[in-house]
Amino acid sequence: MTAANYTARAIKSTALLEETRRLLRAWNPGQSAADLRHRARTEDLLGKATGSRADDIVQGAFAARYLIDGDEPAETVKRLLDARGAGPWFAQLGLLFAARNDAVLADAITVFLVDAKRRHAVAVSSKDFVAFLGRQEEAGRMVKAWSLGVKESVAQHIMHQLTDVGALGAPSRGRRSIQPFHAGDVAVAYLACELHRKGVSDAALVAHADWRVWQMTEDEVRVALDRLSDLGLWVIQAAGDVVRIAWRWSRWDEVVAVLERCSDG
Repeated sequence: MTAANYTARAIKSTALLEETRRLLRAWNPGQSAADLRHRARTEDLLGKATGSRADDIVQGAFAARYLIDGDEPAETVKRLLDARGAGPWFAQLGLLFAARNDAVLADAITVFLVDAKRRHAVAVSSKDFVAFLGRQEEAGRMVKAWSLGVKESVAQHIMHQLTDVGALGAPSRGRRSIQPFHAGDVAVAYLACELHRKGVSDAALVAHADWRVWQMTEDEVRVALDRLSDLGLWVIQAAGDVVRIAWRWSRWDEVVAVLERCSDG
């Protein structure tokens, strides 16, 4: 997830968990982003958001994250919301979809926070992330140089987003504590089945970069998949570098039905 160029879209997007929940509740399968954008303005789906702000949220965040792959993310998460309500799984999947769409956010959690943990840091600040952005700029990640003001604004939004998804604590004296962070069963099972559905091989699935959004190592992925074999969606056999997964579902509806009722440990 670290190959794409950096953009400043974080200034407009952030996690938007509550806004996403509202839009998913209102969205109808098959509805286009343009139709939803019109409804967001005329039906006040996003509360006090201005028309232009509503457009930014629907088009730049919701549609880019959820109305892709035949609208599968939106359809699945909407069903799970109806069945489960917006628990931790919702923030975890929200982080996955957002990070896929924003290289800055992806690197914030897979590089910046991981490096901080390796240094045994217990908290980070927007200033720390501004410094990180400076190093990334020197490495050629921005197409054009960012001003200090842009870096500071992006840093503030990224810190807020990481707090929203539970990776950081609330701000205190300019710093945010690094929180214990892990993906629950719903998020892990969703990603495993989604990658298989997309044709990712068993070995590549276990090593896939998407797991890093939840800071999971390859070994941790194997352990999680083995533990979740009880869901009945797969059986995994792993020895050394060899990974074989026997998939026990053929239709996506079967996966969603399991995710609707499984625990989220």
